[in-house]
Amino acid sequence: MLRYLLDEHFPTAIADGLRRAGVDAVTVAEVGRLSAADGDHLRWCLAESRIVFTNDVDYLALHANGHEHAGIVWSREQKYTIGEMIDLLELLAFMYYPDDFASRLEYL
Repeated sequence: MLRYLLDEHFPTAIADGLRRAGVDAVTVAEVGRLSAADGDHLRWCLAESRIVFTNDVDYLALHANGHEHAGIVWSREQKYTIGEMIDLLELLAFMYYPDDFASRLEYL
């Protein structure tokens, strides 16, 4: 099952909903990473086997430039409701193993 790190742009309610569904999800604030650079987030997530959930286009550039990562799920801001985001992330979490998602970029 996938584990997530939610970027600071998303409400904590998403992480809370994922946890209620049995998915391991934390926010950057909860793990004390609010001021970390995007590349540092990716390195931390790689070490922790966590997928970054973000709407920050800088992650798309890091991926395109070959930056190693455990996986990125990217969504445009306000494309989905909180409930829809929880449902989509939960589905991905139960569909994939972490090794299947390594260096993968998934658009929602």
